Amino acid sequence: MKNSLDKTERSLFEEVDAEIRENTGKDIVTYKKETVAQIVLSYLKDSGYSRVEIVGMVNGFVEHFKSALMEGSTIVITKHGRLVPRIKKGGRPVRDLSRNRQIEMKTTATATFSKTKKAMGGKVTSRGLTQSFMEQFEGDRNKQILAGYIASTFFACIARTKNENIRMEVRGLGVFRSKRINARTGRNPKTGEKTDIKEAVYPRFRISKPFRDELAEALSKIDPE
Repeated sequence: MKNSLDKTERSLFEEVDAEIRENTGKDIVTYKKETVAQIVLSYLKDSGYSRVEIVGMVNGFVEHFKSALMEGSTIVITKHGRLVPRIKKGGRPVRDLSRNRQIEMKTTATATFSKTKKAMGGKVTSRGLTQSFMEQFEGDRNKQILAGYIASTFFACIARTKNENIRMEVRGLGVFRSKRINARTGRNPKTGEKTDIKEAVYPRFRISKPFRDELAEALSKIDPE
């Protein structure tokens, strides 16, 4: 059953990718919130859900995803990476070169994929975030099913950005993509010895300006010092 579902999912994504490339004329495929809605609608086309209902719940899940980061939680995305929210405290004097005067650096925030950095809060897995989103609709079986499909599809889209020709642009949140790092020689930070670093593809996230401001305000309340 699972293998059959995996094949259906791959086939559906391949169709979506081909359609996006045909419509844009570009090799790079960009998923958006509308893409998540389109895929879920295809999954559940005979289940009675309307496009308006699906789009609305996709927006709801994006807010749920943002809320986890704003609570200071690291989001652990299965087979992809750890998205860690961090605050950069302001107050330090810096020089504004364009106006040739000293100003105070403002507090800002970001979220990046990292194996080592720690967030201010705990951590939540993609499965846990899906579960907590579904729990918002406890008592409404149909909405719970829809919520589960939307969250799972959202994370599936993120996972597909490990392909360098696929990115995911979520309005009000940011852009998921990947970057290939060529093989090189580095140094062990503890011993200083040279070490060979293999070529690899790493997940990347670029936070949107509106969400950066939201995140900075939220994390400042958690850690006001």
